Amino acid sequence: MNEDLGLRVLSEIMQWSDDEARKEFRWLRLMARLKYDGYRDFQAGMRFIESLATWLQQFKSAEQRRTAYDFVRKALVYIGPSEMQRLVEQLYPKIVQDRLVRMVAKERGIQPYRVYADKEASKAVDRLRRQTLFMGLSDGARIDGLRHSNVGLLNNEQLVVSTQLDTEKWQDLLGNLEESLQEKEAKFRLIYLIDDFMGTGTSFLRYNEAKVKWSGKLMKFKESIALAKENLGGKQMFANGWQLCIHHYIGTHAASSIMVQREEEARGALTSDGWASAVNFSFGTVLPPSFR
Repeated sequence: MNEDLGLRVLSEIMQWSDDEARKEFRWLRLMARLKYDGYRDFQAGMRFIESLATWLQQFKSAEQRRTAYDFVRKALVYIGPSEMQRLVEQLYPKIVQDRLVRMVAKERGIQPYRVYADKEASKAVDRLRRQTLFMGLSDGARIDGLRHSNVGLLNNEQLVVSTQLDTEKWQDLLGNLEESLQEKEAKFRLIYLIDDFMGTGTSFLRYNEAKVKWSGKLMKFKESIALAKENLGGKQMFANGWQLCIHHYIGTHAASSIMVQREEEARGALTSDGWASAVNFSFGTVLPPSFR
């Protein structure tokens, strides 16, 4: 089905007048070319307009079809591949680098703007960068994209696609860190857990009433590092006072505020020997409060 045929079918399905059809066709063509045709999960050869026409035909009445079309027209938020890539590219320069500089400035008792004017402080930032480990919470973390957009800054051996690593992988990560820093027993100081979207935050951290305990991705990460430490014969992977940073490329307004509170409530279950001295949340972009 080509675009013109798809538009004619849509016009018949929606029972548009000529004036309505002209107005809607302009919008549909613009959005298809600007955004929706970039969606990668359409069937081969299918594009937005024909996909929309097919979807709308499941609704039996004209009123139902108008309601469904209005949802797509006025309420649907679509973040395309190029926009996601931009958020991936911004993670290091916008979020990570600022934290590295501020941590070094605090440790050395200087203002952040003076860090790169101080030779030793600048070296400390480079060292801390190498002691930062990036871990994906799902495929949405786009670790490959993060790696490719930071060639020369981040080492391949500090980016991993999952938080569930076997003993051999932890040994490789620590071995490469020791080699890079030329320091035996070198440890990671900053851990980034990365994912694409946080809506309510319940999949990341929630209290399970039935099991009377906290669960979610954060608890699984905690359990995985405890198991890894045990398998490594008690060897620590992280330095004393290490910090945990949780970054989502996109978050709802509710998630951006409730997660801090939820982590504080769960701290009793999280705090243990070797756990992070601080847990920090960040977002590439936060949707407005009107987007529920």
